[in-house]
Amino acid sequence: DAFIIFKPHADLEADRASTREARRYADLVEKKADISDLVAQCDAVETFSAPTGFAALLLGVPVTVHGLPFYAGWGLTEDLSVFPRRTTRRTLAELVYLTLVVYARCTDPVSLLPCPPEVLIDRAVAGQQEMHRAARPRNLNPISWLGRKMGL
Repeated sequence: DAFIIFKPHADLEADRASTREARRYADLVEKKADISDLVAQCDAVETFSAPTGFAALLLGVPVTVHGLPFYAGWGLTEDLSVFPRRTTRRTLAELVYLTLVVYARCTDPVSLLPCPPEVLIDRAVAGQQEMHRAARPRNLNPISWLGRKMGL
């Protein structure tokens, strides 16, 4: 009784044969929608190894995995494959930390040296602040002030 939505991988969107094949099984083939919007509407996600499964975990949607992605085998997903080396049970917070901080390999765009993710965040914040300052012409400040006072 499931309504199945298939979203082709970006590398396969132009592959008309795979889309035709997917239409045999899926109720809807959705090429353009944001995957997070689709996942948020699902009762469950089934995937081989796509990042979609990780997005579903972050959104609290149950995930069944048919392959061996990085987020499977830790007790957070229903795994249809065996993971003999992954015996430790992880929380979602641990998995996110390990994925985005411990195992991340980052390069500082200024020094081009390896750096922790926090440096990238600092650089991004500084860049946004600089862009905001550069985009605000001095002669518009009084107009902006007036607009805010008028509730615009």
